[in-house]
Amino acid sequence: MAKLPTIAEIRKMSVEDLRSEVATVRREAARIRLGVELSKEKDASQVKKLRKHLAQILTVLQEKSATLSPHS
Repeated sequence: MAKLPTIAEIRKMSVEDLRSEVATVRREAARIRLGVELSKEKDASQVKKLRKHLAQILTVLQEKSATLSPHS
């Protein structure tokens, strides 16, 4: 697994890049989860790290979309 970007790096990404990163992280998490279930992956903590990373990306994406189109 490659080094995950920091929250500062995530905030600098464009909305399109964030959406692409969400898809990539979801695929990677699914692959690792399957590997853990099949005992091919040794480090099960990677799933937790990816879930946290995904939550950070989704939060920043939500913040950016809220500032682009305010509902008030």
